[in-house]
Amino acid sequence: NLIHLIIISITNFYFIIIFSTNTILYFINLLCFLCLYICSFTDIFIKYIFLNIVIVFFIPIIILNFFANYFEISILGFLSGIIFYGLIYGVSKIVYGKESFGIGDIYMLSLIGISSDWYTVLYIGLLTFVIAGIFYFTKFLIIGDLKSFKEQEIPLVPFILCSYLIIIYF
Repeated sequence: NLIHLIIISITNFYFIIIFSTNTILYFINLLCFLCLYICSFTDIFIKYIFLNIVIVFFIPIIILNFFANYFEISILGFLSGIIFYGLIYGVSKIVYGKESFGIGDIYMLSLIGISSDWYTVLYIGLLTFVIAGIFYFTKFLIIGDLKSFKEQEIPLVPFILCSYLIIIYF
C-alpha cells in the first residue's frame, strides 16, 4: 500500500537524521518501529499480537544491543517493561475479573524496553494511557452510548506506536 510506504519512508528518513552518528541505534529504533507498525494493524483488525512477529524483531535487536554495548541498558528497559506493565496487567485482571490490559501490550512495551532504556519505556507507556484516554473520551462524547462503549475492546498498540514516535521524535 502506498500510504504504508510513505509513512515508513518518512519515519525512516527521520531516524536517519536523528541517529546519523550512531548506525546501530538507528537500526534498533527502525526495527522497533517496524514491529510496532505491523502489530498495530494486527491489534486493530485481529485483536491479537502474534508472539512470533515480536520474536522476529526481538532477536536482531538483542544482537545489535550486544554488539553496540547497550546490552545492560536494554536488559534494564526490558525488565522494567515486563515488571511494571506486568503489574498493571495483574492488577487490572484482579480488579475487573478479566483481561483489560492485554499480554500483547506487555510484549510491545517490553520490545520498546529492549530497544531503549527503562525510563523511556515508562514514559511511552504512561503517554500511551493518556493518548488512548483522550481518544476514547472524545469518542465517548461523540457516541454517547455507555453500555456499548464499556464492552468495546481497545487496541492499545496503535497508541503505543504514537507514543513511541512522539517520545523518539521529541
